[in-house]
Amino acid sequence: MFGITMKQLLGERAIHVPMHGIVQNQGKGIVACVFLSEVIPDNPLLVGASETHVFIHGDMIVRPRIAFASNHLRGVGLGGLAKSSSMASPDAWMRHGRVLLDPM
Repeated sequence: MFGITMKQLLGERAIHVPMHGIVQNQGKGIVACVFLSEVIPDNPLLVGASETHVFIHGDMIVRPRIAFASNHLRGVGLGGLAKSSSMASPDAWMRHGRVLLDPM
């Protein structure tokens, strides 16, 4: 990108990983997010930890390729969203939702 690396642009601690996720409207400008990212063998979002959970406080830059909106998961809760097969496949989103951003 114009001869500038991501780390030069965003800082040495910047981490770039593929991800997909669900953003849940909590009202009054607040959203809760459940994101999945697969990087094998070691996902850099673990920041070298071997523990089950890592709390990261920082900034998030999202570059969406496609986005859907739907109410088909209303009432599932954040824990249910994280375990939901809807996280891994956009099929239910295409059946029950509407396209917000289309790469085509």
